[in-house]
Amino acid sequence: MGRTIPSVRMEVKKIAERWEKTAKVLKKEDRIYAEKLACPFIPELKPWIFRIFWAPIFIKRLGISEASI
Repeated sequence: MGRTIPSVRMEVKKIAERWEKTAKVLKKEDRIYAEKLACPFIPELKPWIFRIFWAPIFIKRLGISEASI
C-alpha cells in the first residue's frame, strides 16, 4: 500500500556492502581498490559524509540558491 522511501544513508550502506562483496571476489592486487571505495563508509556512516554534498561546488552545479538551504 504505502511506499517507503529509503534514506540516503541506507542506500550508501548498500553500495558500500556491495563493494565489500566485490572486493572478496577480486584478485589480491585489485582488492585494494575496491576496499578503498567501501572503507570510508564502513563500519559506520558518519553525518559529515553527507554534508560533503552541500559543499559550494555541488550547490552551484545543482543550481540551488544558498538562501534555500
